[in-house]
Amino acid sequence: MMRLLIVAIVCLLSVNLYGQGWTYDTYFFTETYSNIEEYSVLDLPLGWDDPEEEFPIPFNMLLWGDTVETIYTGVTGNYLIGVDMNNKSGNPHLIAPVFSDICDVYGVDSSIYDVSEIRHTVDGQSPMRIFKIEYVNVGFSNEIYADFSSSAINRATFQVWLHETGEISFRYGPNTVVDFELISPWNFPSGAGLIGNLDYTIQQGDIISANGQADNPVFIAGHDSNLQTFFSENQGWIESWPSNGTVYHFLPMTPPENVQNIFSENIKVYPNPTSHNLTIELGDLTGVNTKIKLYDSSGKLVFESLSTSAKEIDVSNYAKGLYTLEVSTSDKILRSQVVVD
Repeated sequence: MMRLLIVAIVCLLSVNLYGQGWTYDTYFFTETYSNIEEYSVLDLPLGWDDPEEEFPIPFNMLLWGDTVETIYTGVTGNYLIGVDMNNKSGNPHLIAPVFSDICDVYGVDSSIYDVSEIRHTVDGQSPMRIFKIEYVNVGFSNEIYADFSSSAINRATFQVWLHETGEISFRYGPNTVVDFELISPWNFPSGAGLIGNLDYTIQQGDIISANGQADNPVFIAGHDSNLQTFFSENQGWIESWPSNGTVYHFLPMTPPENVQNIFSENIKVYPNPTSHNLTIELGDLTGVNTKIKLYDSSGKLVFESLSTSAKEIDVSNYAKGLYTLEVSTSDKILRSQVVVD
């Protein structure tokens, strides 16, 4: 049976030390890993390492509070880089499903049937589309190139989901990672997270990093932090790699333009988590023609109804996981997260 464990991490570090709220709420849970289907593959040469390719993402998304229209690979192969459409010369935002230098295993395995791929596709319906990127059977540069190994023992498959709503998910699949020191970049611990407003010249930015055990992390935040100092303090995974099915989810605290938090209209959603029925009391919207929608974690619409009063949704036959509840009228959109367990 699929196990679901969702832990909301309150970023007290950023609030207490820096006197400000943070940009993302962080969650982790487990959900059955599925390879993406009907995908395109980045056209990369065999033996690729640190490719710089733009992804054809079909929508603009909110990233660190900026509207981003371009996402591409770069730096050490593990990062996705988002560029602010209004300030292309400004500091970029980095999305890192792993803080490790990944590459094609072809460097040590010349079989044309045993190479690494970077795949992508789009799922869901607007305005809940998800651009999915999957790294399939990737190796690690420290093993394949730095040590001139004759094999690629450590391999991994994982995905990055970029949501039109601004949410970001890392989904980890099967792996053969056993040498945690070998996959660590630049003698720092490996890990995963987000880096906002990165200034390359001084290696400084806003950081959210998964710390501790990869399956049970604590998300550590640093504002205007020097990257070398931050990661030299052993921030990252401790002798671990996420198990097959582990998911990290980053939810923007500031929603996209024209979208409000559902509780701004005194709407009540309970119980949450739930395994049977979900009740929505419309609060200030009672008596108003209201559309209620529920989307699953892949952006698929699984429930839709018009209502002017409280609504109850039977979720007993829904797959366990994280859902997005949307309540909208003719002039406003409100969203919140719902957990089915």
